[in-house]
Amino acid sequence: MKDSEFDEDELEELDDELDEAEDAEEAVDESKGARDWSERGMAEKAVFDQFEAVFGKNLAVFYCCVRFDIPFETNCVPKKPVDNAWALYKRRLRKRKEYLGENFGGKGFLDGMADITKIFGADLTLKDFSRAVDAEVAARVRRNGTNKQRADWGTNGTKNPYTNYDYQELDRTYAIFCSRKKGVGLDEQQEYTLRECAKMDLAMQKAMQAGDVQTAAKYHAMIQKSLESESMRKKDEKPVDDLRIDGITDALEKKYGIDPNKMLSKEAVLKVIYEWMRSKKYPETLDCAHKITLSIINATRINNDEPPLLDLPEELEFTDDYGELAKEPNEAEQAAYEYLGLIRGNGKAKPTTEESDKDEIDDG
Repeated sequence: MKDSEFDEDELEELDDELDEAEDAEEAVDESKGARDWSERGMAEKAVFDQFEAVFGKNLAVFYCCVRFDIPFETNCVPKKPVDNAWALYKRRLRKRKEYLGENFGGKGFLDGMADITKIFGADLTLKDFSRAVDAEVAARVRRNGTNKQRADWGTNGTKNPYTNYDYQELDRTYAIFCSRKKGVGLDEQQEYTLRECAKMDLAMQKAMQAGDVQTAAKYHAMIQKSLESESMRKKDEKPVDDLRIDGITDALEKKYGIDPNKMLSKEAVLKVIYEWMRSKKYPETLDCAHKITLSIINATRINNDEPPLLDLPEELEFTDDYGELAKEPNEAEQAAYEYLGLIRGNGKAKPTTEESDKDEIDDG
């Protein structure tokens, strides 16, 4: 006799494909009106749904066969999830020649596979049906990841669900991506993008482990494109980096020639900060700053039905100790004063200027 051109694994795969095709064909027939709408059929489906919710599809079919005295055959149980597995099981059973005729040829549960050692195997682990039941039980009892991880990442479906290790890798990769945005924060779109990148990074690592370099390269390109769309690549970081404390420190060290490997004294640090603050100039004068402060206070008082103040209280006045403000008003400030009818100093002593200092010396 000629040897089969297929090995055992290939034959099993072909058998699975035929079962899937049969399931799909029967599901289409059912959707066209072949479902059992009889009172008995609806009652059986209700019981099956209860069993399936607790025990899973495979054991639900077995228990329903016992409950309704119907022959049980493992080869008739649909392997893939379908809308009404119990109805499809009975349709398959009726196609078997030994169960042709009304009420499955007048046969009951004891006429089918009633021996559990033949159904589940001698040690309850050998048969395919037993393995299917084990998988369903494990899926109900053991859920990988924490509740938060499943909420953040999903489960990746039933075909290739995330393992506990996968969830840990997703969290770790996401933390690495987020570390580039410390001190700045992420909006919802950026957070979504980084989570998708973490998922693609996990898929890339799995492809690399499987030796599929081409697929891994595709995932890598997709990650870079996603990061580019949100300006979150490594080369996009510099504008954001300067907003961080270490970015400011680095800028000060470079500006004032400070050796980052040497510890500065408190006095030296204060001197650098003082020089840096003095380098920041504002176009407004001290008098203008007082006028702005007075306007803010009066807006609050008016909202509270209180009379506005004519002058800024002395305790709220401040001095320009670091020389950050302009000594003389510019054209914009002069125009604003003229438009609003403001008087510089408003009856108080004028802010000190270099010319007034010189006049005082001359008068002395």
